[in-house]
Amino acid sequence: MRSSKPADPAATTADPRPEGVTIVLLQDVLDAPELGIRLLHGDAAARTLPLHRACTTDMPDPTRYVSAGSLVFTGLVWRRAPEDSEAFVAHLARAGVAAVAAGEALFGEVPADVVDACARHGLPLLAVPDDVPFSSVIEFLTRRWSGARMDRLQTGLARQRRLLAAFADGHALDELLARVCREFDVPAWLFTATGTLVAGRDTIGEPVIDACCAIALTAPRLPAETADGHTVLPVGAALRDRTTAWFLVLGAGAARSEDCVDAFTELATVAALERVRREDRLRAVWDTA
Repeated sequence: MRSSKPADPAATTADPRPEGVTIVLLQDVLDAPELGIRLLHGDAAARTLPLHRACTTDMPDPTRYVSAGSLVFTGLVWRRAPEDSEAFVAHLARAGVAAVAAGEALFGEVPADVVDACARHGLPLLAVPDDVPFSSVIEFLTRRWSGARMDRLQTGLARQRRLLAAFADGHALDELLARVCREFDVPAWLFTATGTLVAGRDTIGEPVIDACCAIALTAPRLPAETADGHTVLPVGAALRDRTTAWFLVLGAGAARSEDCVDAFTELATVAALERVRREDRLRAVWDTA
């Protein structure tokens, strides 16, 4: 009898991905019948965790070989005694991995102490059948990630065409910014490098503006985040002369959504056109004067 009891297979949830948002979830791995992977520990929320990459390791201290948001595959070779499980899982939890996928080939099952350690650290645990190589699961994920990237590209191109068409039809930049803010429920503002507000309808404090301007002028590369989580995006070729550039600032936490950042990056392209148009208009006034 197996000592590791799988989670309730009926505890599934509706797909949490908004329409048009392309990410790979832990549920996608569980839903693949050809893999036969089971959830040994994890609640309904665990099934909706996004997976950003896959890592394979059997080092007792896996910290150097894993990264945050990854699904970690392990054959349990590191386990020489039950107490080894606590140390291994604790390392993974501190690294911020999304979940662990343990192979059943070595012990014929995932030992109960591994399940218990994952439960203590709140780390979702999957069981990979002994006849399913890790390479097959990673190939499955790679195909899903490739498809998600292609979907994101197509979605981004379609959104950018809509924004450019609306801009060409005379819609104001402030209106287009408000439209994207409503779509992702994220506040955003368009600033000059000196902190002058160009577009944006939400309230923002002076200290936040100062912090965003400092990041915009000094960060080695953009996008960049402030200490309180605001994201600063460049508008056009902002790195050439930052002192006269425009910057798009997203509300705290927005950088955690790649689709959200993509959408505002596309809006930044439209904002760059508006900036050029204003400069041309000002130049024409100077020439006339």
